[in-house]
Amino acid sequence: MRRPIVWVLLAGSLSSGCPPRPESPGAGQPAPRPSQAEIAPQPLGEPGYLPVAPGQSIAADAALAPARADPAPSWKEVSRAQVALEGGPLQLVILELPGSGAGLVLLRPEGTGRRVINTYGIRWDGLGVEMVVRGQWTSPDRRAALLLLQVDRESRGYQATPGDESSAVEAETSRSWVVLGVTAARAWLAAPELNRHTAARFQPQPDALRLVACVSRTSAEVFELSPSTLTFGAAHPAPGPCP
Repeated sequence: MRRPIVWVLLAGSLSSGCPPRPESPGAGQPAPRPSQAEIAPQPLGEPGYLPVAPGQSIAADAALAPARADPAPSWKEVSRAQVALEGGPLQLVILELPGSGAGLVLLRPEGTGRRVINTYGIRWDGLGVEMVVRGQWTSPDRRAALLLLQVDRESRGYQATPGDESSAVEAETSRSWVVLGVTAARAWLAAPELNRHTAARFQPQPDALRLVACVSRTSAEVFELSPSTLTFGAAHPAPGPCP
């Protein structure tokens, strides 16, 4: 005896004119994951310190550091520059908060405004921080660049024993060097912070890039750039005195 064939029609799937009802993520379907563009990158350096955040959209004529109404110190823009890449120029802005710290903001054009790619901030309990771009290198394909930052932390003088002038500690400047890698989509630390070096500079080679950092007038260290990761490897002694 032949068994009858039973057809099961799903509501809305045949000739009803209605599209099939999408399944919910809980019905065996994984929840959609946000794209990489929808995930704001983590800020570099001191998180949440600067007045703008990675991924933030800013109008073309808007100030990155609006003035405060109260008498407390406010962020101020001290310099800006451009990084010329294949997809168009990026904007680099350095901000300072007097007596507190400094930071760098990297932006790209987007529509009629600007988008914050990432930030790098340094907080310092002293007389403040001065940040200056001392070097820039662009990859051969012009899709990425490296920035060499000189960071000076200013410390106050004080008396270790109040009222005792013989215990006075003079004000001093602590210098360090930071290397940031940048593209139109992201920024990263391309080397560990160099905090025992008096000077540093990029040294382009015919087929490579070196970072030369001076420990003293008579000694220096060299860091070789990895072309695949655009980060600098471990240091090794440089031949001869500091160039």
